Amino acid sequence: MTNTPSGAPRGAFAVFANGPFRWFTIAGTLWMMADNIEHVISYWVVFEEFDSPVLGGYAVISHWAPFLLGGVYFGALADRFEVDQFDDGAAVYLIVTDDESRHLASARLLMPRRTCME
Repeated sequence: MTNTPSGAPRGAFAVFANGPFRWFTIAGTLWMMADNIEHVISYWVVFEEFDSPVLGGYAVISHWAPFLLGGVYFGALADRFEVDQFDDGAAVYLIVTDDESRHLASARLLMPRRTCME
């Protein structure tokens, strides 16, 4: 049984009732589709221009091999370190707000004056 506040939408797509999340998901989906279409077009142009299935296959493999071979290892490595541990007095935070002081974006800059993996 799910505990939800009274009046909150329930069901499989209830999360889309949140406007910012809905637009974030739609924009992210469109961006990923465009990125994949760009890859297909690039590989097709390589194949058509050079008339070489081997070169087309090399383009695909050379693009995806680092993700497939290193993704799990580097993902596990990234999980071992919390980025907040690198904060110190030199960390700079940038926060972008609109005219009504609503948060729009933020970023953290870590100055490279020391080694990261101490």
